[in-house]
Formats: sequence, C-alpha cells, structure tokens
Amino acid sequence: MEEIKNNFLIFRTSDWLYNAGLVGLIEILGHDNVRYRTNEENEDLDFDEVKISINAFENFEEKFFNYFIETYTNLPWHQLVSYKEAVETLNEKNEYNIKDLELLNKMIDYFKNNLKKNSFKSVYPLIEEKENIKLDILNEIKKLKKIKKVEKIEDIKNNLLILENLINFLNLKSSKKYIAAKNAIYTLIRNAWDGVSFLNPQTKEKDVYIDYKKHFIDTFFNYINIDDEEFKKYKYKCFSCNRPIKSLEYNMSFLKNIGFDDARKPSNVWNFVNDTYICPICRLVYSCVPAGFTYVYDKGIFINLNHSIEELVRINKKIKMQVLNDPHNNLNNSYSELLKSIYENKNKTASYEYSDIQIVKLKNEKYEFNILSKKILSVLKNSEEELDFLIAQFYFPSNNKNWNEKISIYEEVIYRISNNISLYSLINTLLRLKISNVNNGYFNTFTIKQLIKINLNYLKEVKNMEFPENLVGNANYQGYLLKKEYNRKNSEHKLGGISYKLLNALKVNNKDGFMDVILNCYLYVDKPVPKVIIEALENDEVFKTAGYSFVAGLIGESNTKGEE
Repeated sequence: MEEIKNNFLIFRTSDWLYNAGLVGLIEILGHDNVRYRTNEENEDLDFDEVKISINAFENFEEKFFNYFIETYTNLPWHQLVSYKEAVETLNEKNEYNIKDLELLNKMIDYFKNNLKKNSFKSVYPLIEEKENIKLDILNEIKKLKKIKKVEKIEDIKNNLLILENLINFLNLKSSKKYIAAKNAIYTLIRNAWDGVSFLNPQTKEKDVYIDYKKHFIDTFFNYINIDDEEFKKYKYKCFSCNRPIKSLEYNMSFLKNIGFDDARKPSNVWNFVNDTYICPICRLVYSCVPAGFTYVYDKGIFINLNHSIEELVRINKKIKMQVLNDPHNNLNNSYSELLKSIYENKNKTASYEYSDIQIVKLKNEKYEFNILSKKILSVLKNSEEELDFLIAQFYFPSNNKNWNEKISIYEEVIYRISNNISLYSLINTLLRLKISNVNNGYFNTFTIKQLIKINLNYLKEVKNMEFPENLVGNANYQGYLLKKEYNRKNSEHKLGGISYKLLNALKVNNKDGFMDVILNCYLYVDKPVPKVIIEALENDEVFKTAGYSFVAGLIGESNTKGEE
C-alpha cells in the first residue's frame, strides 16, 4: 500500500473529525514515535504529513486507556484514592470534632455513590481474578454507616478501617487499570462514539482492553499486512481516505452527533445507497477522537488548525493542559490559551501567520462550529485584557435564577465576534438587567465597559471604521457627571427611567428620541450638552458606541476624567 513505507504509516490532515482523531492518535502514541514532514520543507508534498512507526501500535489498547487515565486526573478513581491521606490523618486521632465528622461522612457518601455504580461493579470479579484475591466490595460498602455523634469513637474507627481497605483495593494495579478505564469510557470516550466494542450493550467480553483490541487493533494489523496484489482486487474505496477496502463492513455510524442513522435514514445518501464505509486504519483513527478533544464533563472543544499537523497537535495539547490544570476546569480558558499559542510565535516569518481557524465545541450533545478569520483573531488578540476579565462572569436570561440556564458572558462574546455579530444587543441586555437592580448574575458596569471596548475593536478591525480618540472614556465620564448632578438635586431615582428611554432609542438607532431625552436631562441640571454626544450624531456606529458608554456611566461609577 502506498501509505506504508519502510515500516512507517503515513497520515495526512483532512476534515475536523479526522483531524481530531489524528491528534488523539499522536497524543496516545507519544511524540517519540512521530515524524512530521511539512510541505514547506518538502516541495513535492501537497499536504503536511505525519509518519508513525507501525511498531508503535503494539499494545495500543494499553496506551489508549492509559492516556485518558493519566491525563484526566479528575476521574472518580483518582478522586477516591486521593482520600488516602485524609483517612490516615483521621485514623491517628483519638478525639474528633464536628468538622472531622463532616469530612468522614462526605467520604462515606462519595465512596458509596461511586463504588455501587454498575460500571464499577462489573469489573470487581475481573480485578479479584487478576490479583488473586477475594474481597466482597459490595458487602464492605454496606458496612459504611454515617456517624452523627463525635463520641462514637468505635464506629468512626470501623468506618475508617473500611475506607482504608477500600482505598488499598482501589490502589491495586488491576483496580486502577479497569476501574479508571471504566471511568474514562463513560465520562470521556462516550462523548465521541458509542454502540461498538466495549460500548456495545450486547458485548460478551468483560475485559474492555481485549474488547477494544479485537474491534480496532486486530483489524488494523490484518489490514496493513495485506500485500499490494491483494489490494488491487478490492473494488471499494474508503469514504475517508480513499484506500481500497474489500467489503462494506465498517462505517462511521459509531461516531456520535455527526449526521444521521444510516440504517434507518437511507434517503440521506445518494440513490438510497450508503457510501460512508471506512477502512480499519481510519476506524482506528476515529476511535481516537476522544483523545483529540478536551472534555469537561459532557462539554468538549477541539481547535482545527490546518496550517500544519505539528501546530495542530501543539495548540490542542496546550489548551488541554490549561483547562485540566485549572481547578475549575473552565473551558472558557481554552480561547485565552488559543490566542496565547497563536501569538507567542508572532515574530516568525509571515508564512507562519494563521487564518480561518475552526473551533469545534461539543455542547448538549451537539457539535457547534465557529470560524476565526485573521481579522477576528486580531480583534480577540487586541481585546485580550478585556476578555480575560470576562472569563468568570455570567448572567441569567430571566429572573428565574436556574444555574443550569446561566449564560457565560465570555462565551457569548466569543460566539458573536467569531460569527461577525456586534455586541450591541448583549450590551443593551446587560444594561437593562443592571438598571432593574435585580441580582441577575455576576457582572457589573465595568463588565459592560469591557464589552463596549471589545465591540469598538471589532468595528475598527472588521468593519474598517474610525472613531474619535478615547470616545468610550469621554462618553462614559460625561454620563457619570450627569449622574452626579442628579444626585446633587436628590433626583437619582429618576435615572432608571431615563436610562430605559435612552436604551430604547439606542436599540432602534433613534437619534432624535435619544437627543430629546438628553436635552431634557441637561435642561433639568442647567448644563450644556457635552460635545462628545453632539459629535457622535454624525455616524450610526459612533452614536451607538458613545450612547452605550454614556448610559454605562449614568448608572455606574467612573474614577478619573476621561478614563475608566
């Protein structure tokens, strides 16, 4: 086969899903087994290539699960064994207080909730067989009883002894191997594919490592060992890589959230004949998609950068480390890390510059796509400080403070900017929420000022617009001064209604309505209308930018003249 040369297998980038699998494959095998070849270095190459030694695929099933187990240290197995030190500390005590009891009961709950799950229970017999021991785990769990009184020393000690035995069991080599693998399957791998191998509910194989090997590795080796003459007899082609295949045995239906059920919806393909069949090599690559993505619970992100395979791997690895090292596992940090990764080499040659980066996000079991063009990347880079401020901020879409419905302001900004949508409607919404004096999220007027600045950067870069110098700061300061005049007249209660009228006018770009309110306000305080407001009327975008900055100052605070 053409792609197999000197005991190396050659891979090339393709669509986002294949690229995610390719990144995952490289991460699983380790970079020592990979050689990159770029078309910049080799003029005869149409695409970047990566060469991987065929020998590296030996024991791939072990490497596959080990990658998830060692990378995601927030898996339940890791959390359970991490209580070892706490158990030992409590065991050394002879007297206990309420906090000790709370910690003990918390551990009891966590152990019982996890160790009784079917995914855990299914591997206990396998672990006992591999380790040649006999420990009735379910019976041990039943013995765990929550303690209500600190005086019950004997009961506390008994619980601690059981927890110690359970932790020792979990720390066995086979326990980590199988329990942590099960954790990875149901919290990570299942986000990308389902229904085959160990995720097939009809499988009879109890050992997930053997099951994966049978379905993906054995078929892979059988395929690459076929001689070229035999390949010439194959009449079908792989849907993904165009390699020859003998029969229509494997398709892409095991991958989740990528299209349709090819068994029940044949009308989605040409002439009702499904052609999404793939070779064993591509099937193995696609099985590595979960390793290419960065997951936090049921959410995930992948950066599809076709500039080069090496950069594709590097950026996704940096993002994964950033997110997983964050104590809050905040996926929003991925955008910040992406921008740092892109621009940390900005002094290199012009050919290194990026454009049209695809962001793939898994959310609510659906893939969402954003394209970051060169101009959008420039907007995000120029707004780096403002964006960092927004990372932890959110709001509720209504007065019903359901935490499942909270909206990340950072995500909203990224989504709108990357889709060429201005931030005016978001700014208007947040200002209205702030005026209502309802604690409808975690943000303040300074948050809104950051949004106005980001929107200004967007208009300058993408729309090629020009704005007066320090427009946002000056308009904001004038709003603050008007607020002080109303406070001096003990009329601050009128500012809410005034602000609503101004926002209504800004929403529909009604300059006349906006100026009617402004003129009445300044007549009331016997002051002239500021020059920054008058000059802003000449241009729609300047008017809205100045208007929203003015309202933000009217309801918020400002420290020094012309500055925020």
